Amino acid sequence: MATRRYGWVLRLGVLALCADVVPRASLSDPPSEVQLARSVAHDVSTRVGSERFHTGSERFDGEWAFGTYLMATLGLGQVALRHPEERASFVPAMEQSVARLVARETNAFGSAAWGNVGLEHLADGHGHGYLGYANLALSMLRLLHHETRYASLSDELTEALARRLAAAPHALIETYPGEAYPSDMAMVAGSIALHDCAVGAPARAFMPAWRAEFSRYIDADSGLLYQAASAESGRTRDN
Repeated sequence: MATRRYGWVLRLGVLALCADVVPRASLSDPPSEVQLARSVAHDVSTRVGSERFHTGSERFDGEWAFGTYLMATLGLGQVALRHPEERASFVPAMEQSVARLVARETNAFGSAAWGNVGLEHLADGHGHGYLGYANLALSMLRLLHHETRYASLSDELTEALARRLAAAPHALIETYPGEAYPSDMAMVAGSIALHDCAVGAPARAFMPAWRAEFSRYIDADSGLLYQAASAESGRTRDN
């Protein structure tokens, strides 16, 4: 099973909006977290490709590179929200990080699985659940810089994911063909919520029904999400 609690991951967008999710145990001194964020802002100017990782799996190497830009964008956004005086210096780095996050080469791991580039086939309405992570980064950037050059992509990706989530018969979009992960779906939902907060849009009408259906993936004893489930049947899997 996944190690995050359902209530936390599903509300990730709201928590990010509150700007209080930077781990205080290691970043308790405000000047220190700003200094670290400046270091991250500098580092995102250096290309981080899948060749930098050596997991033994091309997909996992690609996911690590993808995740590097995702977490850099989110971290910079969180610090900028906590320290508004730093926003002007961090937003350009966030845009640079997002540029690399949505680049074809960074998304090659997903394209290889699906046989097409997910961001170039948003109207297809199928799969690519991992794009919820990219959308979370875009939504964070949109929150801090409403007129970002990625505003249209943010809107288009959000709407595509919302359509897929609303139509999912068991509340799941496949991350890869034949593979669906509830934690990824929580990220998709959180990215939509954060986008809508950023642009002042009303709550999605389908979300209450989706949340009710999604609750089947919470283990009753632990309150944790199951690691995986079948998008076809909705049956949970523990591996």
